[in-house]
Amino acid sequence: MSDIGWLRRIHLFRDVPASLLQDFLDRATLREAEPGEELIVQADPGSPFVILRKGRAEAYVRLSADQVLPLGILQAQDHAGLEAALKGYRSPMTVRALRPVEYYSIKRADLVAWLAKVPEEVRRRFYFIAEAQRKARVQRPDWLQNTEWAIVYARRHWIVAAWRGGWLLAALFLSIVWWAIHTWYWPSRLFLFLIPVTLLLGLFLTAWGVIEWLNDYYVVTPLRVARVDRIFPIHDSRFEVPVTMINAVGVETEFLGRLLGYGDVLVRTWAEPILRLVQAPEPHAISGVIEELMDRERETWSKAEQRAMQEHLREVLGLPTQTDEEELAPEAPAISSLQAVRPTSWWGYVWAFIRSYLQPRIVTGDIITYRKHPIFLLRRAAPALIPLFLIWFYALLWLQFGWPWPTEGFLLSFLVLVTLFSLLYTMYQIWDWANDLYQLTPTQIVDLKQVPFGEAERKVAPLEKVVGADFERPSFWARIFNYGDVRIQMGGEEPLIFERVWQPDQVQQDLFTRMEERRRREEEARWLQDRERFVEWLAAYHKLRGEVAAAEERPSRPAKAPRPRRPSSPEPRLGEEDWEFGYPSEGGDEDLWLPRRPPRHDDDEGFGEDGGL
Repeated sequence: MSDIGWLRRIHLFRDVPASLLQDFLDRATLREAEPGEELIVQADPGSPFVILRKGRAEAYVRLSADQVLPLGILQAQDHAGLEAALKGYRSPMTVRALRPVEYYSIKRADLVAWLAKVPEEVRRRFYFIAEAQRKARVQRPDWLQNTEWAIVYARRHWIVAAWRGGWLLAALFLSIVWWAIHTWYWPSRLFLFLIPVTLLLGLFLTAWGVIEWLNDYYVVTPLRVARVDRIFPIHDSRFEVPVTMINAVGVETEFLGRLLGYGDVLVRTWAEPILRLVQAPEPHAISGVIEELMDRERETWSKAEQRAMQEHLREVLGLPTQTDEEELAPEAPAISSLQAVRPTSWWGYVWAFIRSYLQPRIVTGDIITYRKHPIFLLRRAAPALIPLFLIWFYALLWLQFGWPWPTEGFLLSFLVLVTLFSLLYTMYQIWDWANDLYQLTPTQIVDLKQVPFGEAERKVAPLEKVVGADFERPSFWARIFNYGDVRIQMGGEEPLIFERVWQPDQVQQDLFTRMEERRRREEEARWLQDRERFVEWLAAYHKLRGEVAAAEERPSRPAKAPRPRRPSSPEPRLGEEDWEFGYPSEGGDEDLWLPRRPPRHDDDEGFGEDGGL
């Protein structure tokens, strides 16, 4: 593949004319780096923009002499340093080669001069990706893996924040109305009271809307596309789709969105629901990134299939296996894996233990475990916690005011009994709440309910029987605290219901993800069977070709002479009376005189010349 064709596959250079791509390649320099060599140096004032052609590299931010913040691993077609190259400041990170790397490097002056020639849409795309990567570095989510390179980090378009900030303008306008009514029409203290109340309410709603806008964001990495929705300070939800399961990407825009540059990015898989990135800025740039990741995944999968078939065929034919040169290349140890920031404090360990036991969603290997929302645990423990709070509050008042009744011994004994009863009751309710589990494994769905010191009820349904799933948030409080019921249709059988689980939409997404993974495993198994059959055919064909070649190489025996034929009596010559004049059956230039036909007898009536009907 030519360099121009390879460059066009990168999302930044899509729809760029070939002449401009050639101009970019002329300005850039193709370089090589050995493992451990730095492509971009942190705090370097002349930081270039680099695009990896081959190899692997790591990106990280050095915080101190012995601590770094990992930003991810870069593969072929990944780029880094765009934000510093466009904005002209020192590089905020270091990019270091892990394997022998071949990359393009272009200086800031050449990049800015080249961008001055490209269409406006391409220029906006470059600046948007630069800003998205800056946000991904500064506000990197903690749920990303250390090796996961964030290509896009974006919030909803700024028009959403402006629209939510309209509450303050509406409050100002309404306050002016209250003041005008009080001044000219109806002087009353009620309107004077409404003015600060309206302003405070508008300020509160505006702050709430802006905080929600800041908390909602979209992330695109080589592994997944994710959307995070957060209702401050109650809950947050994360919806994600692995890149391997994406079938198509689309963009929906409206008239105002086309003017201001925002729209909805639709990420489709074989199953519902569609992951929708609502009111995303530069939606075509985001969809271009996802399409590039899909193409890279398909290419990787195709190469893996071809290589697996070649290795299997060599094994069947008894040929020596070949090792990929890229795998044999030396690799430097990743600094980010050795010096990554890991907070260690006693409170962190305690909180991790509490979360591991009380959190409503637990991922252990391939098994996802769900519990009911913690709000129902609090409701169960309320009959014991409320009296405990009241009696301790009364004890504090008793100590403060020195009330004569009850006596100190009676109050202390009562406090000990109530506290002990409340703790035992609360522990029992926590135990009972934690024993009600819903599990999702790679092959089945499990509904487990167990009463402490009682029997356990376990329902199991195979994943292949699932035909669909939907969820419902049944009340206002369910929407506020983000819990609901997930109804799993089993195809002719009684549906399985996950009751009052936290983030029911996430549970539904997990179920569809497992269904997609199962479908891919079945496709891979069928492909392996077809590959085995095809390799067996090729091996049999190779064996037959060998036998044919061996037979052709053997010395051939001399052919036997034909046996002499016995002389036969000569055919009788026809006389003149034995010929008749007629036309031949097929046109030609031969003589029209033909031999006379034999006489026809009456017994031959109804039969052909050969004696058949």
